[in-house]
Amino acid sequence: MNKIFISAGEVSGDYHAASLVRALKANIPDLTFWGIGRRKLREEGVKIVASMKNYDIVGLDGLIKKGPLFSELTGRILSLINGTSVAVFVDYPGYNILLARYFKKRGVRNVYYIAPQIWGWWRFRAKLVKRYFDMVLVIYPFEVDFWKKRGVDAIYVGNPVYDSILKEEIKPLSGIPENKKIVGLLPGSRYSEVKRILPYMMEVKKILEKKHRDLFFILSLVPDGIGVQDDDNLWVVRGRGKSVMKSSDVLIVASGTATLEGALLEKPMVVLYELSPLSYFIGGMVKRVDYLSLVNIMSNREVVKEFIQKIDVSEVAHEVEKLLFDNDRVNTIKAEYKRIKNNLSGNAPENAARLIKRRFFNEKDD
Repeated sequence: MNKIFISAGEVSGDYHAASLVRALKANIPDLTFWGIGRRKLREEGVKIVASMKNYDIVGLDGLIKKGPLFSELTGRILSLINGTSVAVFVDYPGYNILLARYFKKRGVRNVYYIAPQIWGWWRFRAKLVKRYFDMVLVIYPFEVDFWKKRGVDAIYVGNPVYDSILKEEIKPLSGIPENKKIVGLLPGSRYSEVKRILPYMMEVKKILEKKHRDLFFILSLVPDGIGVQDDDNLWVVRGRGKSVMKSSDVLIVASGTATLEGALLEKPMVVLYELSPLSYFIGGMVKRVDYLSLVNIMSNREVVKEFIQKIDVSEVAHEVEKLLFDNDRVNTIKAEYKRIKNNLSGNAPENAARLIKRRFFNEKDD
């Protein structure tokens, strides 16, 4: 029986890790899985030793504040490591790279699936990835050259977001008001992130609805404990981010995976993000890209407007108005979305599972 450890910290990572577990089961017999994650991994039969719901972090200060929690978590994981042959780490670099070091010392072979986006931030981590990981699987074609220049034999396996958007049937929400333009609000999945971003979105909503009676807003809310209620012009939906996107004419979205999801669904968007002052200051010193959203990074130019840190809600509202009523601008954005889509491919979990099987389980593909 082969014992595999899985580490997925965030909601999106949990989703993608669960898809990989499913593919590994289909490719390799007699596997048992344990690790840290959330609901999706648990549903796949992974023995979850700690739910990562309590370990949401944004920025360096978030990691520092929860340092004792992560220290206790590491000790608990290492007490259960015996018999583990392979460890798979999904994104979440602030903790996963640290944890991989301990697994490597114990002789476990480490795989990074959805490698950290350190081509944009914290490039010094590339040396740590080279040292602690036996296989690095990336989900954007341009990442291969970045890693190879740093001595890491990275392999592009396809993009799981491409799979989740283009291979799954995403149904729009039912019961949306007719004859209104829909603005989708997606402030992120982590509590601390939503607490920072959502107030800006609600201020933009107030500005827009005063000027335009034909607008309706749908909020995709993931974390618990955020005190926002429906009103005459707002529908608060628990999660269901893709359906919210599908139902919307324009998106206001926190920077992250959701920007690529929105692009693949061909939805014009405005991107917002804010870190704590400490994280933003330190991050600014180590930033190596001109943009924050995946859409702009992949295009190497400003396709969608980004409002980062000191967010002027009136400017955001003005940009949303352009996207609602300027068809030429929207068509230009959608043309770039199509180019991004054509540069990606799917079947990421299946491709990753076959590579893991070939490298670590000494078996050829069937």
